[in-house]
Amino acid sequence: MKKKTIVVGSTCLFLLTVSPLILAKSEARPKGPPIEAIQACKNKEHGDEVIFTSRRGDKIIATCEILPKTNTLLVAVPKNHKKPRNDK
Repeated sequence: MKKKTIVVGSTCLFLLTVSPLILAKSEARPKGPPIEAIQACKNKEHGDEVIFTSRRGDKIIATCEILPKTNTLLVAVPKNHKKPRNDK
């Protein structure tokens, strides 16, 4: 009986420790451009300038550019955007 209590207690402690880490990771911002940047370039062409509102409520001046990984999707890229590093 004592062994069963230790196993159950250890399992509960493990779940209480690991659960917040799993939830935090699942709530992280998804990779890729925000949906607002995609919607801003809907019905636009490459090179068009757009203004859209970020998730935080900031007005962003951007240019519609083709997302390199897709070669088709237009997204609004802010004027001060830094290109991501190619870490491998």
